[in-house]
Amino acid sequence: MRSVLIECVREHPIDDPVAGLPRYVARAGVAPLHAAAVRHGVVGCLWTALRASGLADREDAGPTREAYTSAVGRHLRTLSDLELVLDVLGGYGIVPLVLKGPVLAGSVYRRPDLRGYVDLDILVSPAEFPLALPALERAGCTVFERNWPLVRDRGLGALRLTTPAGTVLDLHWHLFYERSVRRAVPVDLAAVRARARTVDLAGRRVRTFDVLDTLVHLAVHAALDGGDRLVWCKDIEQALLYRAVPDWDQLADRAGQWHAAPAVALMLGRARRLLGVPVPPAVLRELAPDPLWRAAVRAAEALTPAAPPGRPSPARAVARATRADGPASRRELLRRAAHSLHGRTRERFDTFDPESAAFPAGGAVERRAYLDEVRRQAP
Repeated sequence: MRSVLIECVREHPIDDPVAGLPRYVARAGVAPLHAAAVRHGVVGCLWTALRASGLADREDAGPTREAYTSAVGRHLRTLSDLELVLDVLGGYGIVPLVLKGPVLAGSVYRRPDLRGYVDLDILVSPAEFPLALPALERAGCTVFERNWPLVRDRGLGALRLTTPAGTVLDLHWHLFYERSVRRAVPVDLAAVRARARTVDLAGRRVRTFDVLDTLVHLAVHAALDGGDRLVWCKDIEQALLYRAVPDWDQLADRAGQWHAAPAVALMLGRARRLLGVPVPPAVLRELAPDPLWRAAVRAAEALTPAAPPGRPSPARAVARATRADGPASRRELLRRAAHSLHGRTRERFDTFDPESAAFPAGGAVERRAYLDEVRRQAP
């Protein structure tokens, strides 16, 4: 099944049948592919492959069609909510950067219906964040985080809101949620914002990362989340094929500026291995020159079964441990291995867990102290 799904995800003429798909569906049906496509975030790719292969009218293709239609509708609703957010923030002189979801679908992918997503990510400067948050709340947005002592102690780099229409909105003052990751990957966001470009999203001009920063951000974000979903490899494929065919030396330099070259190497390598993305092996070695770390990555991927994304696995562990260089990545991998023996995973928004960001605790004083600390992060 995995190989068939990968063939559906690989770049190919949109109306060409996918070899092996009819044979697999005749034997096992659409349901296993649909479940895997949902987990990997590639429902749009599966639906277009089913349609091109003459399988869209099957009864068991109905859930895939519904999920595809829902994703297209969500994209349109998000664009509408983006209008609200931009207008509200623009009234205060704030021009945010729009990241990931709608920008990927609308300006990186060759077709927006191929890229589903669930939330809207907005980046403002630390100086603007204490103004942007209450402005959005006055416009009807609701904040998920209510545990203000925890939010302050952990120095969270983003807060999650919902818009009046129900869209999940992540309002960032930094790309990375956790302070520990910001220290390990000390990207200069002022320089990143200075390089930002303007793109067109359904007739609205919005600001986002330039093409190289976009590619590096995609790789770093994917690695920190485990790098085990096909959609993240597809993002890199589309960025390379349609937007950021790079001078590889410039990409290596930019990844170095982010202090994230090993993460970029890891995700470029996975996109190359799974989707055939044309990345020269020499580039991967330049990005991750440490032979011990490269050996650890190869061993982890060789030991990892074709398990659903999000499950513990060696490949997921090495991706999440990737840091600024090989030695730092190895140390983080060992630290995580030791922690896994004693710790437990917590839900970010468990309202009954006192160590969750959604647990109601603290009040206006703690919230104000957090916002003051964010403001002090401004250059």
